[in-house]
Amino acid sequence: MKQRNVGIDILRIVSMYFIIMVHILMQGGVLSAYFNEGLQGGYYFFNTICVIAYCGVNCFALVSGYVGWQNTFKLEKIIKLWANVVFWSVGVSLILFVFNKEFFSVKEAVSMFLPLIRGRYWFFNAYFVVFMFSPFLNHLIRTLTKKTFQYFLLAVTFVFCIVPFLALGNDVLRIQNGFEFSWLMVMYLVGGYFSKYPVTIKKPYKCIIAFLGFALLNFIYKYFIELVTTKLFGVPSHGDLFLSYTSPVAVGEAVCLLLYFSNIKVNNKKLIKLISFVTPAIFSVYIIHVHPLVFWRILKDAFIWLTEYNILAASVLIIAISLAIFIGCIVLDYIRIVIFKLFKVDYCCGLLCEFIKQKTNKIRGLLWE
Repeated sequence: MKQRNVGIDILRIVSMYFIIMVHILMQGGVLSAYFNEGLQGGYYFFNTICVIAYCGVNCFALVSGYVGWQNTFKLEKIIKLWANVVFWSVGVSLILFVFNKEFFSVKEAVSMFLPLIRGRYWFFNAYFVVFMFSPFLNHLIRTLTKKTFQYFLLAVTFVFCIVPFLALGNDVLRIQNGFEFSWLMVMYLVGGYFSKYPVTIKKPYKCIIAFLGFALLNFIYKYFIELVTTKLFGVPSHGDLFLSYTSPVAVGEAVCLLLYFSNIKVNNKKLIKLISFVTPAIFSVYIIHVHPLVFWRILKDAFIWLTEYNILAASVLIIAISLAIFIGCIVLDYIRIVIFKLFKVDYCCGLLCEFIKQKTNKIRGLLWE
């Protein structure tokens, strides 16, 4: 049995923490508030922090490929994940209905039971597609030679990263800046490549230096281009060219973190135990805090007040708030785990899985045999 890479589990945790931080900075209104106050130190500092953390989604997709390409397809896994999503989609809505009747609507009451069909969570929808195609992606990873794999990755990098970059961020190929399943597939394949052909780094800290170098590149670019465009046209423009999942900076950062965490050794038993406790609830952290009512009604511009503090104090508060949200969601999900065990939800998911397999086999037999 292959030994679990604890470093990769840590990367899962870091990735989700980054995602929360990005949502506080962007959806929470911090960046827009600094922008409205003028191009100043806080604006560029927190934009750079946002770019650093923006690679979180890419990291999560890389990890999926890194650990998933050797696994067999298990329909029960996605059914359990779907049950988790439905639980929180319905649960959070009901709780908010109780505390604030303004949150209630017929549309919300219907949508909360149909998170996949109604597209309530873009990442879950995209991940669902990637999971359904994972047997074919895994076959591709297993069969491609190293040289062919490298050429393939260069090709998809050119299409998904370089072309949009050369087009100055215009979505000429309809990639939606990575907010869709094809980009997660690309990241899945990249993660699979680095797992199949691991890169041994004797001094992993160099990966962190490279990671910070990408962030510095964004800072220099953003400061320079917005300074120039403001002087030429009166308003800053094209400063967010790297603020995209498909940007070379976001991809470079994610790969640097993958290489770093896949090469570190964790021997502290207490730390390993804590990581093992937290990891199963990681995906629920995302599902809970980006619930549509939370994301669009509660989180929207909720942290503009942070701009009243100096940069250091605001940074500490953002770190603390992100950590509080993260821990709070972990605690909530362990309540869900207890509820699922009490009502034997996993057992029911297993029964549903067998039912779907039987019907699928019958349909396949009617069509092709």
